[in-house]
Amino acid sequence: MKSLLRTQLLAKRNAFSHEKIRARNAAMVEHIQEWIREHKPSAVLAFASIKNEPDLLALMNRVHVFALPRVEGPGLLAFYRTTSGSELTKGTFSIPEPAASAKTLIIPDAKTLVLVPCIGISETGDRLGYGGGFYDRWLTSHPEVITMGIVDSDFIVPTLPIDPWDRKLAWCCSEHRITKYYHDPKAS
Repeated sequence: MKSLLRTQLLAKRNAFSHEKIRARNAAMVEHIQEWIREHKPSAVLAFASIKNEPDLLALMNRVHVFALPRVEGPGLLAFYRTTSGSELTKGTFSIPEPAASAKTLIIPDAKTLVLVPCIGISETGDRLGYGGGFYDRWLTSHPEVITMGIVDSDFIVPTLPIDPWDRKLAWCCSEHRITKYYHDPKAS
């Protein structure tokens, strides 16, 4: 069921016009910047976009600490401080990631905001990703972080099929707004 839904949502997202993508990206960056001003996270852990995902790299030089993930083994992510797009290389699955020479590994804390890529998200914070489990594993080993799913409003659905290892996200950012899914005392 997840596989079919993933395929359907990706096909829809891949059909977005360049204008829709540009407007969505700008709106999401604005919403996230507003959230950052209000909540003052210690670091923002983001992602480099692929396949028409929201592009949040405009946040890179607008926050104190900005980091992107690098795949460091089967199912393993680590986030490295990133200050320039020129520091990125094509990594696993052809996703831009910090080069192997990246030196500053970010150790997350309870004030770390993690922007999580989503293909879809439920109205209760369940996430549909690409199916590799990279973020589920990382989030399970870092339960202290503040999570925010990044997704187009077209892909916010009432419910999603979930597995025991899936982790709910505390917040959701779409092009229209940021929504809080449950009380997260770290982000109050």
